[in-house]
Amino acid sequence: MLYLGPHACEEALARGELHTLWVAPAAFGRVAKLLAGAHAADVVVHREPMESLDRRSQGLRHQGVLGEGGPFVYGDFEALAATVRGKGDAALVLALDGITDPHNLGAILRSAAAAAVDGIVLPERRSAMVNETVIRASAGTAGRVPVCRVVNLGRALDDLKEAGAWIYGLAAG
Repeated sequence: MLYLGPHACEEALARGELHTLWVAPAAFGRVAKLLAGAHAADVVVHREPMESLDRRSQGLRHQGVLGEGGPFVYGDFEALAATVRGKGDAALVLALDGITDPHNLGAILRSAAAAAVDGIVLPERRSAMVNETVIRASAGTAGRVPVCRVVNLGRALDDLKEAGAWIYGLAAG
């Protein structure tokens, strides 16, 4: 997975997912903390000109910092249900249906991280997957909240209700 920008790279480093980091010389002063953390974690760091980073990112905005790491790891739904059982009605879980635009999913993940949401549930079909665009739109916060993919969203909601969650629904219309 490609991480675009310093925030996404910092988050990937914090989760232990960052393997390689490319930094343009112009960005070195702004990302000193990221570079120190990368060196401490034995992440391979390359110093390359901005034009090289532009080619690597295929023209996407990167602010002089690119990272590469493993694929996004989705959370375990059973672990999320256990969290709900432990917190009871104090748990906050978002079940999202029909979110197909990765920019919208990224914005929701960013807001969910700020609101200390315990988890997010997405259906496996007809839903955006967490990818580079989602991570960029979330300002790198996509990994702060467990995101679980389920085959049947209705069954997942039933399981969460049995675990003690209250279910509320909202629709755009």
